[in-house]
Amino acid sequence: MPPYLPILGNVYCVFILFMKKDHLKQAIVILGMHRSGTSALTRVLNLCGADLPKTLMQPKSENNEAGFWESSKVMQINNELLNCLGSSWKDSSILPAGWSDFEVVKPYQEGLKLVIENEFPDSKLFVLKDPRICRLLPIWLGTMTSLGIMPYFVFSVRHPLEVAASLGRRDGLLKEHALLLWLQHFLVAEKATRHLKRTFVSYDDLIKDWRGVVQKISAQLSVDLPNVDLNPSHIDEFLRPSLKHHIMVDDLGSHPNISTWVVDVFNWSLDASNGLSPDPKALDAIYAAYIESEKFFSVLLKNLTEEKSNLSAEFRRYKMSSQSQLQSTQTQLISMQTQLQETKAELKKSRHTIAHMKSSKFWQLRRAFIRMTLREDPFERSSSSPVNLPNDFADDSADDGIKNKV
Repeated sequence: MPPYLPILGNVYCVFILFMKKDHLKQAIVILGMHRSGTSALTRVLNLCGADLPKTLMQPKSENNEAGFWESSKVMQINNELLNCLGSSWKDSSILPAGWSDFEVVKPYQEGLKLVIENEFPDSKLFVLKDPRICRLLPIWLGTMTSLGIMPYFVFSVRHPLEVAASLGRRDGLLKEHALLLWLQHFLVAEKATRHLKRTFVSYDDLIKDWRGVVQKISAQLSVDLPNVDLNPSHIDEFLRPSLKHHIMVDDLGSHPNISTWVVDVFNWSLDASNGLSPDPKALDAIYAAYIESEKFFSVLLKNLTEEKSNLSAEFRRYKMSSQSQLQSTQTQLISMQTQLQETKAELKKSRHTIAHMKSSKFWQLRRAFIRMTLREDPFERSSSSPVNLPNDFADDSADDGIKNKV
């Protein structure tokens, strides 16, 4: 079967749904590479009236403290789907043509339906976001149309070097690897949605003027967002400048060692987000060249990525083992410190007991008796023989300033 037939089938289904859209559920699908501002855009559309999934991923203070606003169930099944295809979220290779018809993929079609039905059970309008969907659009399109859901697509456009810097901080990815992933996600998602209802928005514009961005999305997609005027202060507070940790203000082409593919695709996306209609043929040429280059580099890059992952896993195991040993040593040290304190307390108690004993009448009489004994028959002892006093008495004598002489 020609690889374009499934795409044409999905387009036809979406067309039929569009003709009946007044009776359908609507889904705004956010597209963009990880760290492209997709989370912020999803939350804004949610505050404007689009429903979120039931099972949200929890925020992470170290990389996404404002929240992901995506379904953990969707992420899980997307990861499983990529895994069954021998891929992962950070695999830069483009999936083979016709992959959505592979036998290994068919069990996931029903799984996707269940996820959508469980995550958005009563929603007439919902927002769906997971960057992995960029690469898995054929099966997601088929699933949504089979459920009577009309999909609309919003691309979140962000400077590729900002994305790369954020991925480097969060996942330790090399800049070149991150840029390749950015390029791949955009190319495959753009190609899969070219004949569908979509729009492109800039992450910078969202931060600066979210009202203008929301109006643009609503107008270009013909989607009614009922709560636009209900939560403006909440959205203003949410879109604080600190959300954006990495800022690039200069031209992408001025940076050294940046592929012209990345520069050209980013400029294309900027034109699209600015309301222009750039020619997609330019992207087709880059897409074809990308696939051709994979014949040489994809296996090598995948092996290097796996090797790095193995090294990272080994480092994490070593770190955990070292932390365990350190914790054990600290526990032993605390135990020894406790024993030392107990010994000091016992010593102090013993000294107090001895001091109390020496101050008693018995001790005073004992000292007097020993002194009297030492003074008897002094001439019977040799003058060269020292007097051997009991240790405790000798200490007492020294304290009293007594000179022990015969």
